Amino acid sequence: MKHRITHRVVPQSDSPRAAVLRDLLAVAEANHVLLLQLMPAMRSDAGRTFSVVGPGGQAAEVCFTIRERGPFTTLLDVVETHATDGWVAPMRATVRLSHDARVAEVIEFRRRRRLQARYPYPNPDMLQPDEKLQVNRLLGEWLQHCLRWGQARDQLPCMA
Repeated sequence: MKHRITHRVVPQSDSPRAAVLRDLLAVAEANHVLLLQLMPAMRSDAGRTFSVVGPGGQAAEVCFTIRERGPFTTLLDVVETHATDGWVAPMRATVRLSHDARVAEVIEFRRRRRLQARYPYPNPDMLQPDEKLQVNRLLGEWLQHCLRWGQARDQLPCMA
């Protein structure tokens, strides 16, 4: 007896929650690709350090450190140090990469843990309703900046 594989059509929802989830997954998939481009040997290396020199000559040092590695997930600490302009807070985040699902999600950002998908607004911390999505988008933009302006050098221990 042959088995036929059929695909079920999943109706698209126009609810705000579905839209946020769709956007969050798209950003998480893009961030996974960007992180693997910046650290291709993620499954074996303990970390990576490189410099980012912007178009105006501003320099920063970026350090990726593997905090925890499992068969399907990796926890990665992303730390920017020695940023010279000072008007933007340096990047400091912990990212969970799910290698089987091919997504990378910020789980801690500037010491704020467990970001919720949605927040009521206003709230005591004045977080945006889609704070988690915005933090993951920021990571993606920052990783693209690192890809464009980063200057790799020999592997050095991270001093974070």
